[in-house]
Amino acid sequence: MTRLWALGIALGALLGTVDSCQSYYLGRSVGVNLPWTRVLASNVIYWAVFAALMPAVFYLAQRVRLDGRLRVSRIAVHGLAAVAFSVVHVALWLVLTILLPSFSDHRVRFVSAIRDYAAAEFLSYWAIVIAFYALHYYHEAQRRQRAAAELQATLAEARLEVLRSRMNPHFLFNTLNSISTLALKGDNEATVEMLSRLSELLRVSLDERCPHEVSLSRELEFLERYLAIQRVRFADRLTIRQHIGDDTRPALVPSMILQPLAENAIRHGIDAHCGAGVITIESERRNGALHLRVSDSGPGFPGEGLQPIARLGLGLSNTRARLEQLYGARQQLVLGRSDQGGGIVTVTIPFHTAAGPEPVPLEAP
Repeated sequence: MTRLWALGIALGALLGTVDSCQSYYLGRSVGVNLPWTRVLASNVIYWAVFAALMPAVFYLAQRVRLDGRLRVSRIAVHGLAAVAFSVVHVALWLVLTILLPSFSDHRVRFVSAIRDYAAAEFLSYWAIVIAFYALHYYHEAQRRQRAAAELQATLAEARLEVLRSRMNPHFLFNTLNSISTLALKGDNEATVEMLSRLSELLRVSLDERCPHEVSLSRELEFLERYLAIQRVRFADRLTIRQHIGDDTRPALVPSMILQPLAENAIRHGIDAHCGAGVITIESERRNGALHLRVSDSGPGFPGEGLQPIARLGLGLSNTRARLEQLYGARQQLVLGRSDQGGGIVTVTIPFHTAAGPEPVPLEAP
C-alpha cells in the first residue's frame, strides 16, 4: 500500500507539472502573466493529493462491489463517498497551499473551489472506480489465462504419460511372447539371454524420471537394448544398418520414439516372411527439421501404407499421438515403400537441442 501511495503522489506531481505548463502558457497567450512558481506549486499539490486519495477509493471499490448483482445500497455508499472525496480533496489541497504566497481568505477559496470543482470531483471519483474495475478485470483475465495455460500443460503432461505407459506394456508383452516361444522350442540359452536383456531394458524403460525428450544419441542407446533382444530371437535372420548423421546426434527426440518403429519394421520385414531381412535406421537434418527413417526389406505395408495408421498397430498410433501432443502441426509421420522394396516410416520433427547438460550415457548392453 505504501508503494501504491508513493506511486500515486509521483503520478500526481507529474500531472501537476503538465497542468501548470498548460495554464502558464495559456495565460500568456491571452495576456495574463501568472506567477510560474505559485501555479506550479498549486497544481502539483492539487494532483498529488488527488493521486494520494486514489488507493482509498480503490479500497472502497473492492469492499463495496458494484459488479455482479446491482444493489441500490451500494450505489448510495459510493454516491456519498464521491461527495466526501470532493470535500476532502479540496480541503487537503487548500490546507497544503496555506503557506504559498498570494493565497489568503481560505474560507472563500474553499467555498469557491467546491462550487467550481464539485461536479468534476464527483465525476473524478467515479472515473477512479471505473479504473479500478478495469484493472481488476484485466488482472483477473491474465490470471485465468495463466491458469488455463498451466492446466493445458498439466493435461498435456498427463496425456504423454498415459501414451508412454501404454507403449511400455506393448513391447513388453511382445517380448514375453517371444521368450515363451523360445522356451517351448527348448532353446534354453536363448531364453536366458532374452530374459537378461529384457531385465536391462525394463530398468531403463520403466524409469519414471525419464524425460519426454532425450538426445538422439541416448535414444539410440536405448534402441540398442531392444535390438539386442531381437538379435537373440532372430539370430542371423536380422541385420541392422544405421546411417546416423553426426550433426543429428545432439538433437532432442521423444523418448522411445524409435523402438515402436523398429518393432513395426521387424514385425513386417522379418517376422512376416521366412528368410533374412534388413532393418535400416537413418537420421538427417534438413531445412531446420530432423528426419528419422526406419525401413525394412519385407513386403511393405498393405495397400502401400495408405490405410489408417491405427489399423497398423498400437505402436504406430501411439507414436503419432505422442508426436501431435509434443509438436502439434510441426510434426509428420508418413508411411511408404523403401528402396529395398519394404515398408518405411518417416518421422519429421523440429530440430532442437538440449539447453542443459546431457545426461550420463546408458551402460553398454
